[in-house]
Amino acid sequence: MNLRTRYRHLLTCDHAAELSRCSRDPVYWINTWCWTYDPRRPDIRWIPFELWPAQDQYIRWLISVVRRGGPSTVVKPRDVGASWLNAAFAVWCLCYLEGASIGMASRKLMYVESGSPDSLFGKAWSILERLPQWMRPPVRRVRSPMPLIRNLSNGSELKGEGGDNVGRGGRSLWYLLDEAAYLEDQESVESAVA
Repeated sequence: MNLRTRYRHLLTCDHAAELSRCSRDPVYWINTWCWTYDPRRPDIRWIPFELWPAQDQYIRWLISVVRRGGPSTVVKPRDVGASWLNAAFAVWCLCYLEGASIGMASRKLMYVESGSPDSLFGKAWSILERLPQWMRPPVRRVRSPMPLIRNLSNGSELKGEGGDNVGRGGRSLWYLLDEAAYLEDQESVESAVA
């Protein structure tokens, strides 16, 4: 969907029907309503999220992982947008799955929440704040002692952890270990998350 079509859709869509469609299809929601950031672009850095076929498959795979439960691992090269995809899917869960608890972790807490779009929560927050007002749920953001974004209308939450305590903050529907190969005590983290 090009930028002009996206803006026309934003202005003319039936909000209730659009929310219903988005709640059923995270791929549609990401392609239609989400934005991503590329600091290397000279013209415009915030661009509409338009999934490549492999990214579309990845989001659909994430849906299947959440539905069946159990651990799954993704090995991927750099610069394929995996962190942005995970953040977008986490925000979709936050918005549309009632009572969901989603965990995001990295080897250091600053990679989870630094306030910039480089951090996992920075990506999630950037996606949330660029949604149209009628689509954005009422949220509360907490930064200490651990980062948390709570959807006040459906009870879902996105929680962040880093360092030695990864995975020890309760149960999650879905838990992202970003760059897990760099965690110091991988076995301990893996058993805590499982």
